[in-house]
Amino acid sequence: MVLGGVNTAYATEAFTYHDLIHENYWMVGVDSMTIKGVSETGLAGIVDTGTSAIVGPTAIVNKIKAALGTVTCDNLSTLPDLVFTIGGKKYPVTAENYVLKVCVSS
Repeated sequence: MVLGGVNTAYATEAFTYHDLIHENYWMVGVDSMTIKGVSETGLAGIVDTGTSAIVGPTAIVNKIKAALGTVTCDNLSTLPDLVFTIGGKKYPVTAENYVLKVCVSS
């Protein structure tokens, strides 16, 4: 266990650091967010390793939903990556990680 540091044995690539634009929320400037023809620029993002949700303004989320269409567990592998660009570096997020799978019983 490493507290307050990094165990490089588990790192798959070098760490990239970005300046905070708001220290209270670990907020960074996001150059762009792009997925399937939807691209938004000049955003802010809160990075938090304890959070498993990606949220955003309703207008942007609705554009993404319209571009993706119906999302099911069966078509996850066909969905494109959601790409955040921060400080010129692209951070792709796969559908397996941006779609919350919810079991519904009938």
